[in-house]
Amino acid sequence: MKKKKRVISAVLATTLSLSSASMTKANFQNNINKNISWQVNDYFLNTRLEQLKEQRDILYHEYIQSQIEILEYYHKLENPEFPTYNLSESEIIQIARLCQQEQYSLEGIAAEASLMANRFELCNSEFSSLISYIRNSGWFANANYFMDNGNARSEAVEIVRKVLVEGKRTIPKYVTEHDSVSDISSINTGEVSDRNDYIPNETIISNIYGSDFIFYGYEGSSDPFGYKYYNKQNIGDEHYTYERVLNPLP
Repeated sequence: MKKKKRVISAVLATTLSLSSASMTKANFQNNINKNISWQVNDYFLNTRLEQLKEQRDILYHEYIQSQIEILEYYHKLENPEFPTYNLSESEIIQIARLCQQEQYSLEGIAAEASLMANRFELCNSEFSSLISYIRNSGWFANANYFMDNGNARSEAVEIVRKVLVEGKRTIPKYVTEHDSVSDISSINTGEVSDRNDYIPNETIISNIYGSDFIFYGYEGSSDPFGYKYYNKQNIGDEHYTYERVLNPLP
């Protein structure tokens, strides 16, 4: 009798199990679908996350690179590289005498020495040395006389040394012109004798020798300095300020 009851119980349990399975088939399928859906979503989420991480790394790298380039640009502006000249002490003094004759103020002397190097590099095809160009090109009036006579102030000698031997020019390389007011025949922005009528990069200066150039600026109490348009096209504005020449950064 007990054995018969056990069989009946097993049959009932099986029946109930099958019935339960048939009743939850739709739910079971839904659970499967949801599980697949979560797996797919998780895959795409992980993929997208990896893509975003890669983009972040790229953008961060590009940002850092742009900051480096900006800093390098300003570093170059503050620390431009110009050719240097191996001059003897005697040659430095000779050049300082002439610069002192051309521009009396120390700021003007620094600009004059810078212009000498600029002209030698951009406007010369005949002379092999800077000192020879300054003496013999004819661009600097009575150069030999002034280079060989008179006294050069010690400050002028040191300024010339910094500009030419150390390469610290105080005007851009494209600035190759200047004239005393007595040699200027006209300007297109006002009166020749009025310093306030000279506008940087706008005033065109015409001199008594038939030459024209664009006004760059004054260097202290100097003559007006300028440049030829074609010289500026492919040359940057890099130069040292006069203050930086006197007080270099640590």
